[in-house]
Amino acid sequence: MFDMLLWMDQVRRRSLEGRTFDYRQEQARLETAYWDDELEFSFLHFVRLRDTNIPSTARATAGVEPLELEDDEFIGEEVSALYDEDNHVLMLQRNKYSLGPEGIEEYLNLAWNNPNDTIYLRPIAPPNVFDLAKEATEYRKINIRFADLRHQNTRRLQDRLRSPIGAIIESFGQYEGCNAHINYSR
Repeated sequence: MFDMLLWMDQVRRRSLEGRTFDYRQEQARLETAYWDDELEFSFLHFVRLRDTNIPSTARATAGVEPLELEDDEFIGEEVSALYDEDNHVLMLQRNKYSLGPEGIEEYLNLAWNNPNDTIYLRPIAPPNVFDLAKEATEYRKINIRFADLRHQNTRRLQDRLRSPIGAIIESFGQYEGCNAHINYSR
């Protein structure tokens, strides 16, 4: 297991600029990290520094005005994390435009900067997630992602799924795409 507390200690010693890294076309940084003696958990606060797709401000009695940022200003999209050292579990609460789990993983590796180590975050899912989905009587949202259809036997996959989803996945194979994302909501 990776020593997250050592990672936190090393990153906290840096200035805000020293812990800011390029992330895609933007930047990301660890804003704060600390150990809570009473709760016995570590708390981390990440932020994605966004200067694109800037919102506007509005008032009840005036029109909408674009939000103007200075050269060194950004919209801070926040992620709160709770780290349980005993179980090696990092729990994330994120906002819509903030870093996702993949972004946090990338940030951890950028800040660690050790070519001999690669940090991976593995998702924790209920062991019976498909059974739970089958038993549900109502769905508000279904989000499916898949990859490497060119290397998979899509007919076998469709037979295993035994649902209209299988046919949808098989149809993506016609486009010779590598990755796909389906989002269904009511």
